[in-house]
Amino acid sequence: VVNDQSKLQNELYGKITAFLKKYAEGSDLQVVMKYDQTSDVLFGGPGIDISKDVIKGLNEEFKNEKSSPVKADTAKVSKK
Repeated sequence: VVNDQSKLQNELYGKITAFLKKYAEGSDLQVVMKYDQTSDVLFGGPGIDISKDVIKGLNEEFKNEKSSPVKADTAKVSKK
């Protein structure tokens, strides 16, 4: 279970960073920082918060990905 969770987290992280790279190219961004109580950023003005745009864009990509036909898994599962 832990291995599956780690795999899913890595996959999600990869999708988010790929989206952020595309978003940054179109927005002339140089860096994207995490902002929460544990980060080193003490204040961030509302004008630099891209969270809503990123979530909207990721949701659109996930929706498009979900609506695309999925290739059937042809791997055989052994029964015990």
